[in-house]
Amino acid sequence: MAKLYFRYGVMGSSKTANALMVRYNYEERGQDALLVKPAVDQRDGARFVASRAGLSHPCIYFSDLMEMTPRQLKPYACIIVDEAQFLQKADIYYLVHLVDDCNIPVMCYGLRADFKGELFPGSYHLLVMADKLEEVKTICWCGKKATFNARFDENGKVISVEEKPQHPKSNYCITGLYFYDNRVVDMAKRVKPSARGELEITDLNKMYLEDGSLNVRTLGRGYAWLDTGTMDSLYEAGEFVRTVQRAQGLPIAIVEEIAYENGWISKEELLESAERYGKSPYGKHLKDVAEGKVVIVPND
Repeated sequence: MAKLYFRYGVMGSSKTANALMVRYNYEERGQDALLVKPAVDQRDGARFVASRAGLSHPCIYFSDLMEMTPRQLKPYACIIVDEAQFLQKADIYYLVHLVDDCNIPVMCYGLRADFKGELFPGSYHLLVMADKLEEVKTICWCGKKATFNARFDENGKVISVEEKPQHPKSNYCITGLYFYDNRVVDMAKRVKPSARGELEITDLNKMYLEDGSLNVRTLGRGYAWLDTGTMDSLYEAGEFVRTVQRAQGLPIAIVEEIAYENGWISKEELLESAERYGKSPYGKHLKDVAEGKVVIVPND
């Protein structure tokens, strides 16, 4: 029996990446899934869906979906709707019709509420009508649900950092990737246990903020933040990486390739690394990079 799913999450929780991975999983099983988005979403271009992690695929507009006949819809094992928060009440009822009368599963992905905490129209009606609700969670380094704890001024300079605030002042979460100078050894000795009885890395970062030496770089498209603090999240991260690599036909985060791209090692050193890995897929990829068989996009 087909169902209507609403998988919601905050910005940056990899909703679109999840939608694209579901489509790809259907394709792997020899089934067709129809990817749809509202026409109002033009951030990735017309009739195209792309995630921050680099996954992408053509799609149709929701208006195109409503014009399709039952015969045209019959080949599809599933309909996947991205940015579903922008749909209207009538659109949601049309999806209910596809599920109940055409027996086609429909998976909707989108935001639940705006920055004020107010529900989007499409999200409101999906929360009412969906057969199954699932939150696409963003996970903090500690294994708990992520909270936002960095705030910037109009020039992009960080002005405050907080450890898991009850009422976040911004939509930016610190992921836990830090680079410190040698002062950190002495500064870390001055950190006192918090009310939770823990030594908080945020208190150390505040010291750098107070002396004006704290810099924060925001991560945009092309980055994915994956937690591996539990067995389930470790499995999910591995599956995510596997899907991206198989969809693109290229491995990701290859340190030797990155070093070669940035001019930190020579072609000869890259080939030496490839030789150490022998005939493995990893070694073959390094050799292909060195021989120019893999196109490297230069840094701007």
